[in-house]
Amino acid sequence: MAKFEHSTKLFIYFFVVILLPIYYCESHNLLNKYQCQQRRFPNSDSFVCVCNGTHCDQPNPFDGNLLIGSDEAIVYVSDREKYRLNQCLVPIKTAEGGPKRASSTGRHQHIPKCEKEKDQAEPKSWLHIKVNASHVYQKVQGFGGSFTDSAGFNVQKLSSATQHILLSTYFDREAGIGYSLCRVPMGGADFSVRAYSYAETPNDFELKKFALAKEDFEWKIPYIVEAQKLSGQRLQLIASPWSPPGWMKSNGHTIGFGTMKGSLHGPYYQSFARYFIRFFEEYQKHNVTFWGCTLLNEPFVGAKPGMYMNATTQREWATEVLAPTLKQSKFKDTVLMAHDDNRNNVLESAIEIFGNQTDSPISGLTFHWYSFGYYDNLSRIHSMFPNKFLIGAEASAGFEGAQKGVSLGNWDRAVQYGRDIIGDLQNWATGWIDWNLFLDQNGGPNFVNNFIDAAIIVNAKNDEFYKQPTFYAVAHFSRFIPPQSERIDATFETPTLLEYFPAVSLYLPSPNPVDFVAFQTPPHGNRVMVLLSNRDEAIGVKIHDGFRSVDQSYFAIDEVITTNQLGTNLALNVNAKVERADALEGSATVGGKSLSRAKRFGYNGWGGYGGCCCCNGYGNYGGYGNYGGYGSYAGSGSYAGYGGYGPFGVGLAGLTGGLLFGGWGK
Repeated sequence: MAKFEHSTKLFIYFFVVILLPIYYCESHNLLNKYQCQQRRFPNSDSFVCVCNGTHCDQPNPFDGNLLIGSDEAIVYVSDREKYRLNQCLVPIKTAEGGPKRASSTGRHQHIPKCEKEKDQAEPKSWLHIKVNASHVYQKVQGFGGSFTDSAGFNVQKLSSATQHILLSTYFDREAGIGYSLCRVPMGGADFSVRAYSYAETPNDFELKKFALAKEDFEWKIPYIVEAQKLSGQRLQLIASPWSPPGWMKSNGHTIGFGTMKGSLHGPYYQSFARYFIRFFEEYQKHNVTFWGCTLLNEPFVGAKPGMYMNATTQREWATEVLAPTLKQSKFKDTVLMAHDDNRNNVLESAIEIFGNQTDSPISGLTFHWYSFGYYDNLSRIHSMFPNKFLIGAEASAGFEGAQKGVSLGNWDRAVQYGRDIIGDLQNWATGWIDWNLFLDQNGGPNFVNNFIDAAIIVNAKNDEFYKQPTFYAVAHFSRFIPPQSERIDATFETPTLLEYFPAVSLYLPSPNPVDFVAFQTPPHGNRVMVLLSNRDEAIGVKIHDGFRSVDQSYFAIDEVITTNQLGTNLALNVNAKVERADALEGSATVGGKSLSRAKRFGYNGWGGYGGCCCCNGYGNYGGYGNYGGYGSYAGSGSYAGYGGYGPFGVGLAGLTGGLLFGGWGK
């Protein structure tokens, strides 16, 4: 039984237990050598970690580089006020009658013990979490970011020493956080210094004058190559075009709303398919190969730069033109992905793209986070098309309204990242990719003035860079959940309403006191649990594992990694008792009264939360007929909340940005 407490300081819990393998680290001095050099900025609620050519904080050794025993657990902490990936030790106990294991206590005194903070409040309640490793879900593809022109533009302004440390902090699996899955724009994007394509000659359908741009040679390829060296393995790269060459579009330019000229089997669609082949060929000459590609970035927006392409056309173009073209080339094994747009309408795309095809050449869908919530869309897609994977391909903070732009040391944005990653992973996503790897202090460059935030901000004038709180939010996943990790079951032992109400907005408080997800990781079968605290008051967390337990009252832990046989029971003490309902449709019991449940409180169409904060989407029609109830007034899109009375009853109250209980029936 592991006891953990959290307060307003906290963000994510990491709890690490290595139960079987025992390793030894001779370089004990590494553990405290590279600490965060904190810097706070005006109006900031937390701090950044400053790095330069001579100093940068590093995660403490983990797994094979660390002595771990069968009766000890390692904790990694990041919080608002004090810590970034701070490491400490807690004991593991074996209950009477449990199997005895060799002790390793005292073999690594260099790791400090986890101790309660002096001002830490006693928890007002306790959460009991159960991890069941026999129930396995999806395998992880990886975590990473995007090699945009803007990212490379900022890297090349730094000294060679600082550049090396900058790239290491993402891609080195020991000194960094182990990024492995990354996205590369195919040609110009909004995060470029200009609009461009690789085929600027009108009507060059054979692409005889196709040529990479200076951006590829100076700002993308060199840093991809270096990142792969630092990683020690090839990155899994996804190519994404923002737009075909302007002469292929109906409006004649890469910028602005337009569609592809001509018919599906005409010269324009075929030439665009060849465009992919030529891109892969040119990058391969520089030892950069791509695992997969998306058909088009944000095809339902198609503006700056971009092109509109609905789901039907995506399916037809991929099936009848692009896939056959790839199959006839040496890039026949390239994995095709569709949608590559916001999560709110990914279900409709899935139904249109996969619904009538038994053998689609499209292997999966990528989606973006800019319509917050809608996580159950992903679970619904998996239930309908279990052989198709789902990857979160773009996320960035500070992209809209009064919150737009860079905010140095903003802890709330770290919470948003953590909440989004957990929401995706809990609903069958196999990977998560941040947007720009690096931006400047203005959130650019961006030639259409779409300035946003990034996990690392470069201050070229001082030859330094700032690791934002969002960097550490991603690190708690990417550092400890490597590719091929398997998600395992982690639930409250006695489910309550809270278990079925994942956050519908990254800006509103989560209805859950704690969000969490668990994995079993290669190569040693370690188990990893990540918990995100959502309450201002102290809450205790107890993680159960049959005979084995950890009993440690600890100050605010932010993330927990568990390994081998940790965590199999879950209970939450609340006033109303709710028996667990089926994950999609089913019944529950509250205070002795039986209820039918239509999905989870309606944020992804089944019961409401229609609308999209940035694209006026329709939120899966806000009720989705049979599954969702009335949907009510959730969201702000043009069709928000509509969907009518489903057989499970009427959704309850709505909020701007999310419905609280939509979908509970009578």
